[in-house]
Amino acid sequence: MTDRPDEGYLMEVTNSQRRLYAYVYSLLGNRDQALDVVQETNLVLWRRAGEFVSGTNFIAFAFKIAYFQVLAYRQRNRREKLLFDDELLGEIAQRFQEDADDDARQRALETCIGKLTAEHRELLQLRYTEGSTIDMIAAKFSRSTGSITMLLRRIRMALLRCVTRSLAMGGA
Repeated sequence: MTDRPDEGYLMEVTNSQRRLYAYVYSLLGNRDQALDVVQETNLVLWRRAGEFVSGTNFIAFAFKIAYFQVLAYRQRNRREKLLFDDELLGEIAQRFQEDADDDARQRALETCIGKLTAEHRELLQLRYTEGSTIDMIAAKFSRSTGSITMLLRRIRMALLRCVTRSLAMGGA
């Protein structure tokens, strides 16, 4: 094989094993079958390493491959009693995909918050983590409630633009 995965890709595969197993197990409901399918999925991930675009959502890429491996496994083992019909299997797979997308959004948000000034991060923490009121924040910073409200609105809009741009570029 001439197109070998790079170290970053191998780290992504390694770090995804628990989530990949949980995903496959949720689709099959059998530990041994899930382990077999995860092994098959890892082989496909190795063969398709060149298709993955660095900086995009690896877990979504791996889940898609795993989903098709589950379908192939079920096709090969049709005689066995199936726990889930194909429609339910698709719904479970969709839920995991949404969770993977949520993870990407969370990472993007954390990265974007890290780009804010220390004062803006403190404002966000006071308001959304500690639950301080606008009045309390205004008093702490010796500013009017209107200016704090506008500043928080601008910070939220900047974060929305940053997260949207980051996800559109395929990474956090």
